[in-house]
Amino acid sequence: MEELVRYIIAAVLDGEEFEIATDNSNPKYDVIRVKVSDDNVGKIIGRNGKVITSIRTILRSANPRSNKRVVLKINE
Repeated sequence: MEELVRYIIAAVLDGEEFEIATDNSNPKYDVIRVKVSDDNVGKIIGRNGKVITSIRTILRSANPRSNKRVVLKINE
């Protein structure tokens, strides 16, 4: 999942720098944290949250057989 998030975020940010950290400690869900600069947070969220909602929808449908949910958080 981390590779999928990395691919999508890189496409949205057009080469800007970002960091990804994954927390797999909870048995029910994985937390993927994306750290971007303050200037790029708007690009990730999009107008009315459409971009981040789309990314979360892709993550939810990427692994339908897994019982674990994926939580995507954006950190500044």
